[in-house]
Amino acid sequence: MLGSRIVNWSNVLNVGPFAIKKVFCHHSAVSKGNRKLWKALLLIASGTTVGSASFIGYALYDASLREKLEKLHPQVSGTFAFIENMLPSSIRTMDLKSLKNISLKEPSKPKDIPIEEKVESQPSQKKVLVKASNSEKDNVNKNLEKKILAEVEHLEAAVRDAILAKKEVVAAAEHRSAVLKATMEDQKEFSNSLLPSFSRLENASQKDRDKDARARESINNVRRLLRDSKASVDDAVLSKNKQRLSDLTSELDSLQMEVDKVVTESKILSEYRRIVREGRGRFQDNLKMTFPNIHFDGNLNENELTALLACAFVRLDHLEAELHKATRIEKERIELALERQGEELSQLFDDELQRMRNDLNELKDAEIKQKVAQQKRHYESELSKQLKLQMTVQDELSTKKLDTLRKTLQEKHETELVQKLEEQSFQFQQRIADSLAEIQAIQQALEGI
Repeated sequence: MLGSRIVNWSNVLNVGPFAIKKVFCHHSAVSKGNRKLWKALLLIASGTTVGSASFIGYALYDASLREKLEKLHPQVSGTFAFIENMLPSSIRTMDLKSLKNISLKEPSKPKDIPIEEKVESQPSQKKVLVKASNSEKDNVNKNLEKKILAEVEHLEAAVRDAILAKKEVVAAAEHRSAVLKATMEDQKEFSNSLLPSFSRLENASQKDRDKDARARESINNVRRLLRDSKASVDDAVLSKNKQRLSDLTSELDSLQMEVDKVVTESKILSEYRRIVREGRGRFQDNLKMTFPNIHFDGNLNENELTALLACAFVRLDHLEAELHKATRIEKERIELALERQGEELSQLFDDELQRMRNDLNELKDAEIKQKVAQQKRHYESELSKQLKLQMTVQDELSTKKLDTLRKTLQEKHETELVQKLEEQSFQFQQRIADSLAEIQAIQQALEGI
């Protein structure tokens, strides 16, 4: 009888569809009218078996769910033992902890460049451009330094030529002065040397003017080049070349003063010789007016000497008066010339003093700029160190924040996972309870048939 055969839940869980098939075969003698009921029973049993199997499979991995299930339904403990004996040992030993340790991969995102790489990669092109601009600047500075060196060498050569020319002028002027003195002393052997000495002095003076003009032009070029190169060339190079320029200019000016002195002396001596020659000529003319037959190469007779003596006394009186007048005029002229020369020398001294002050100020400015550049480099170095230190500290703080955020998200994820597992466990418990209730109802219905 069907009522005498009670369907045990543990048997259903142990053998699955085989138990349903056995029950169906055992009651095959039932009338056709009740076959629909058996079909419904078969579908319910199959769905229940599948749901129960999946629920039991989950319970194998969740120890807490298994304990709760065994407390609610002690008869399922045998089913769990039977299934565990059939499963491989690697699967049998898995638990909830192994599920928690499984890393859940987030959806793939575009690969972000790390912060350090961003910081390094973004200004890389700028660094290349800065290096290129620095290289170009260094090349420009080197070209300027070479140009300055070439101009200074050209200046030294021009000054050397000018110095040689000025020394030649000094030698020519001294030689002409010696010849003039000799001719005024009636040394006839020097009379033929007067014109060549004058030609020598004129040629040397013309050559000196040309060489001096070239040297002055070269000095102006070097001074202009140094002034235009202040912002590009190293201060040490500028100071060295400015000092060299000042030395060459001073040497040229001092030698020029010596040239002016000897040339002026030669001109004064030449002018004095001319005055003496003119006086002698006028005296001879006056003698010829008194003595028409006089010969300056022969000897005078007594009457001529007496007349000449009388004329000489008269002439001496006139000459004395003229001499006093000429002395006074010459004194005034000399005083005026000395005053004018003093003004010129004072102006030259003021100009030279102002130039020396300007050179000194430029040297001081160069030293100050050099010190400022050193302080600037030191400040930039310290600032770079501070920035690197701050970036390092900031990177460490960012790393710590990222680690903390990662740990927080991981803990939150694990908490949510545990909550979801508990919710699913509770839902499975409800489903198994409902399934048990349905099976008991079916069992009771079968017992009542």
